Amino acid sequence: MNQLLSAFTLFLSLLVEAIPFLMMGVLLSGALLIFVDERKLIKILPKNPFLGSLAGSLLGFMFPVCECGNVPVARRLISQGAPISVAVSFLLAAPTINPVVIWATWTAFRDQPEIVVLRVVLSLANAVIISMIFSTQKDLRPILKPNIAIALPAPKVKAGVVPTGTFFLGEDRSQPLDLSGYKTESNQIITKSLPDRLNLLLDNTLAEMRELGAILVFGSAIAAIIQVWVPRDIILNL
Repeated sequence: MNQLLSAFTLFLSLLVEAIPFLMMGVLLSGALLIFVDERKLIKILPKNPFLGSLAGSLLGFMFPVCECGNVPVARRLISQGAPISVAVSFLLAAPTINPVVIWATWTAFRDQPEIVVLRVVLSLANAVIISMIFSTQKDLRPILKPNIAIALPAPKVKAGVVPTGTFFLGEDRSQPLDLSGYKTESNQIITKSLPDRLNLLLDNTLAEMRELGAILVFGSAIAAIIQVWVPRDIILNL
């Protein structure tokens, strides 16, 4: 009984700690949808995979969201037409390459500044390398949710040439990707009046909080169960 109460207490504490950051990310995601013209956004973002990876990583410094809040922002970047390298690098780098985390790391390791530098540099390198790997894939739509995948253009394949670019993903090309019934979010939203856009922002926030909040609850429950019922020695020896 005590273990059950401990797990429930830990579960609630994880939720209370993570929900504000998730809300921050969802609001930022909604702001990108409602107030940003994606055509202008795409125009200023680098098309080169390496430069795009660096740009996405550095976006985390301007948008200090944690691993709970960066998911809706990365999804919004993709749906707005941003290069995959930008979205993936932001997804990986934002939780560590931001002022809040850098300051917290400095506070914890004030007498070892090299740890702060190594954490930032290695996080940046990790984000750049992985996002560049993803950018080599010509068609990421099969691994995305349909309402996000519909925003991505289908890759152009020359006649008579074997389709390539999804060898890491194991995509089955025998069946065409069916995205009928889905539609992209139009940049015509930004032409609406401010009250209409605020209503859309509220609707978008509620929808994403329902979807991502369920994942957060599930993840918090798993974390609480592991913390309480799995012996710490097993975790430390992994």
